[in-house]
Amino acid sequence: MARTKENRKYATSGISSAFKVGNILKGLRDEQKSTPSLPNLPNVQAPNAGSFRVGEQIGGGTITTPFKGSTRFEKKGAHTGIDIAQKFGTPQSAFVGGKVTDVRTGLGQTKDPSFGNYVVVQDEKGMNHRYSHLAQGFVPVKVGQVIQKGDPIGNVGFSGSTYSLSSPNNAEAASHLDYRVYSIQNAYKKYVDPSAYIKEFFK
Repeated sequence: MARTKENRKYATSGISSAFKVGNILKGLRDEQKSTPSLPNLPNVQAPNAGSFRVGEQIGGGTITTPFKGSTRFEKKGAHTGIDIAQKFGTPQSAFVGGKVTDVRTGLGQTKDPSFGNYVVVQDEKGMNHRYSHLAQGFVPVKVGQVIQKGDPIGNVGFSGSTYSLSSPNNAEAASHLDYRVYSIQNAYKKYVDPSAYIKEFFK
């Protein structure tokens, strides 16, 4: 007799559970019917998709800080360019053609101005390409000059605020190119990942 009551108890419990599950499934189906279908959206990549990794080799140089990386002076995610370590005096070519809009020369290694010697080239789409920390004494372009992709714009150096973690007492060990690409919107610079320009140049 006790076994019969126990069987009835489990049977009743099973019916109750099945009823609850049925209600949940019905609710989900009703929710799906009431939810509007979304349009097919294009694949969207993160802003730094395709960026370089630290230590990656490109064009004879080594990536020391990728886009959105960090340096001694910039917290994690704050670096808006790409640093490429190169031997001091290595000729630097323009990754894209365009019009030279700004040039600064005559500086050695100094904290301020931090970018040291640089050249800014504006391409046909209005994007500005800045090549910083160039060596003192050789910048063969001037403002207003139109240059082509691959033209020399200076030599890789360590002007401005540069440093080397491996050889802090060796200035030349800090030699690298800081390459940044940006547009100017409402007087503010909007930086983009410059990886694609570098890869296109060296492919």
